[in-house]
Amino acid sequence: TEPWGLRETVLLHELAHHVGETTGLAHGHRPGFPALVLLLVGAALGETAAFALRVDYGQAGVQVGRVERTTDRAGA
Repeated sequence: TEPWGLRETVLLHELAHHVGETTGLAHGHRPGFPALVLLLVGAALGETAAFALRVDYGQAGVQVGRVERTTDRAGA
C-alpha cells in the first residue's frame, strides 16, 4: 500500500491549501476551502466523487463557501 500522504484525496487537500492561499480564494479551513476541494476533486476524480464528498460535508455540518471561477486570464 502507498503511504497515506500520497493518497489522491490527501494530495488534493494539500493542493487546495496551496491554490487557496496563493490565489486568495481560500484561507485555512474556512468555508472557501471545502468549495475549492470539491472543485479539485470533481476535476481530478470525477463529479461522482465530488458529489459523495459534498454529501459527507453535509452530514458532518461542514460549511461550504463558494469559489468564483473567472474567465479573466490576464497574463495567461
